[in-house]
Amino acid sequence: MMTTDIQKSGVHGLELTMRGASVRSVEVEGGRLVYEDSGGEGEVVLCLPSLGDVRQEYRFLAPQLIEAGYRVLVADLRGFGESSASFSSYLVEDLGHDILAVLDHAGVERAHLVGCSISAAAIGWVAAEAPERVHRLVMLGAIVRDLPADKIFRPLSHVLFLPLWGVAMWGMYFKTLFPQAPPSDFPTYVQSLKANLREPGRLKALGKIMRGSKASTFARLPQVKANTFVVIGSKDPDFSDASAEPDLIREALGGSVETYLAEGLGHYPHVEAPEEIGGRIVRFLSQG
Repeated sequence: MMTTDIQKSGVHGLELTMRGASVRSVEVEGGRLVYEDSGGEGEVVLCLPSLGDVRQEYRFLAPQLIEAGYRVLVADLRGFGESSASFSSYLVEDLGHDILAVLDHAGVERAHLVGCSISAAAIGWVAAEAPERVHRLVMLGAIVRDLPADKIFRPLSHVLFLPLWGVAMWGMYFKTLFPQAPPSDFPTYVQSLKANLREPGRLKALGKIMRGSKASTFARLPQVKANTFVVIGSKDPDFSDASAEPDLIREALGGSVETYLAEGLGHYPHVEAPEEIGGRIVRFLSQG
């Protein structure tokens, strides 16, 4: 594994997630991973974005964590942001190995892990695979299993996300994930995500992750003993019954689980209601 530092500071006009952070990259098999590091001496929190999103997803949560005394790392997933789109595989297990690579590069032995959507499955895999590297888990809008809609959506994704219209389709879908309170910078943010997806290989990576099964990683959730906080928005359109999802995840995990159903919020509760959800996350992480 090779490591380097880079000078880039954002994605298509988006600012750094954390003011003054160092932007670093680590070369792993198949490509490069990019992350930001706030520095500091506190406990480490590593945040991973949702499918098709970039590390700036945590532009509201990361400053709250820093203020609470944590050293914060925020990474782009393989295929998105400033990470490479040259990887041949985009399974949940691959995302999990990437998490460990980032921790190794940052010199971190143990961290709190925060994951949204597909990244929630990835941090669950890490907690099962390398429990000694994980302190507490926060799962936001967590998609940790194969959903019933996948049987229809996976085959359709080959057509929906063809290059001619795939970016526009993703932009329309992304807007449905914020039913109550999109942030004030939402129009600019969506345009930045679409510009990122137009880069070579990124739309293909999106399709590969969407079509990948999470069955093998879901089967490992009973091995997860880390204390976990699960936050699901009651209006999250990715679930046919969002109110039932927190209990389902609690039953699957092997450790102590705290759940919160965020009334009226969608797939990104930490973006729609950053003060409320951020406060809950900070309190959870501070419990020891």
